[in-house]
Amino acid sequence: MAKGEKISKLKARKWVNNYKKKHGKDKNFLSSMLFDKHIVLKMLHEDKCEGLRIYNALDDEGKIHFVLVGTDANGNNIMPPSEEYSARTIDESPDGESILINNGLPCPFACPDDDL
Repeated sequence: MAKGEKISKLKARKWVNNYKKKHGKDKNFLSSMLFDKHIVLKMLHEDKCEGLRIYNALDDEGKIHFVLVGTDANGNNIMPPSEEYSARTIDESPDGESILINNGLPCPFACPDDDL
């Protein structure tokens, strides 16, 4: 069910720049978010995980976040067992356990030298 395909660097830069031109002056503008490989791989190694969904989110102070959720073969979200389930850090979570991810490193603030 999950989809994805390669895109050229030229098209990626054009689309990212289109977004920056349209939204770059917004107070809460967020261009991208960097997540550590081991955290994303932990999610992708969840039982039955076949894909990854990324949600745009806004916290109570108006700060933009991306929330990453693993998905099954039918595109359904793989959710933790309860609404408040986050008792452990990612590294403390057993392999195969469902997790949700946020708090990557935001750009602007921490943008790469070769930013799209």
